[in-house]
Amino acid sequence: MDLTINGEKPDSAIFDRDAFERLFFEHYKPLVAYAFGIINERQSAEDVVQDVFTSVWFRRGKIDLVYIRAYLYKQEKISRRWGIPI
Repeated sequence: MDLTINGEKPDSAIFDRDAFERLFFEHYKPLVAYAFGIINERQSAEDVVQDVFTSVWFRRGKIDLVYIRAYLYKQEKISRRWGIPI
């Protein structure tokens, strides 16, 4: 997914609440489905994905938005594998 604002890719400095909400609504359900397919427990899958998005928000100035989809799935895998919040 390319996150765009007014047809342009934002740099991390302008990754604001609106951009984050668009990212969340586009990727939350697919990430939960991905995690659920592995964990096989809905609440745990949702918890892992929530941790991922919390991490994205707090690291928003440091994340390369060009690769945000790969980042989301990598963070979900790390969190799920090690059982720790990211």
